[in-house]
Amino acid sequence: MEMMIVTVLLRLLYLLLQPYKHQLQVGSWLFVALSSVSFVFDIFFWVFSVYVLVF
Repeated sequence: MEMMIVTVLLRLLYLLLQPYKHQLQVGSWLFVALSSVSFVFDIFFWVFSVYVLVF
């Protein structure tokens, strides 16, 4: 749940930074990397939750 909130906040931040995008190519790559990491964490957390419920 926390990861979803973090992802939403990152997306809002990204939208706020859109006007400066030409200066922030590195920032947009960083955003993509952070989104990927949060996605992986979501999957890991889901798998872990299922594991805990099953065992």
